[in-house]
Amino acid sequence: MGIRPETDEGGVFAYYGSPTGLALVPSLTLDNPTDQAYAHFGFSVASAGDIDINGYDELLVGAQRQSNPEFQEGNAFVYYGSPLGLPATPSGTFDNPVNEESGNFGRDIAGVGDVNGDLNPDVLIGAYQQDDTGLNEGNAFLFHGCYCGVIHTTPPSVTLDNPDDWMWGYFGISLSGAGDVNGDGYGDVVVGAPGQGH
Repeated sequence: MGIRPETDEGGVFAYYGSPTGLALVPSLTLDNPTDQAYAHFGFSVASAGDIDINGYDELLVGAQRQSNPEFQEGNAFVYYGSPLGLPATPSGTFDNPVNEESGNFGRDIAGVGDVNGDLNPDVLIGAYQQDDTGLNEGNAFLFHGCYCGVIHTTPPSVTLDNPDDWMWGYFGISLSGAGDVNGDGYGDVVVGAPGQGH
């Protein structure tokens, strides 16, 4: 069994498909790029879709307790696919937009399709312990892809605030693309808030 350099820094194991299915050993192991203890790199993982429109999908990895610079504010990383698979180091880093201590940005992360109709996939990242008037009410942040073939890692294109500013609402602890639920040709998203009261 391998031992990571730092306690609970995290790791991600990618298994590539083939005509015979998945191998029993990882095709690639991704290490926390900063080897930071307790960062929980890999707490969330998701496909981003094909952001750079080259026929290869991208990987998203969240590290909800990464400190950069604030304690456990959270980071997320994107890895661009290629004919050789994924790179060993991130292609881009999403930083917590407000650098809030213990915001847990990256607790959940999702490729959500194309929400604005520009033909490029977009990314949604939650920060469920973010304070935005209410303590631990939570936020979610949308980052647009662009025709230039990259995902904008900063600043967020849209900030979703907890609609009720509910203290301990944990808005953003879970999130997902929802497809096109109203049939208007634009992707939709859903955001969970398990601590919300009504």
